[in-house]
Amino acid sequence: MCRDVEWDSCNCILEYGVAGVWSETVQALSVDCTHSSGSRVLAVGDDGGKVKLFSYPAMSLKSLCHSYNGHSNHVSTVRFMHDDSRLISAGGRDASVLQWIVI
Repeated sequence: MCRDVEWDSCNCILEYGVAGVWSETVQALSVDCTHSSGSRVLAVGDDGGKVKLFSYPAMSLKSLCHSYNGHSNHVSTVRFMHDDSRLISAGGRDASVLQWIVI
């Protein structure tokens, strides 16, 4: 049985700690997320080309976030570097890879 297991990384868009990233305009297939290894920050890439940072866990509906523009189209993936100092986001159609400094 795998109950209350703490995983090394988590990229699931439907886990309990990411419920607050969903709004009326977000579709389930247009989001990719990951949280930092220190589990303080949740990064979300969406279909509008935005990278959003939430406090983790983001469990309240319509949780507040910082939103950043950089991609011209959907963000296909977001991942933190091993030391959480930077976030890497990869765009879909724009084929760009952006590196964000986490302060």
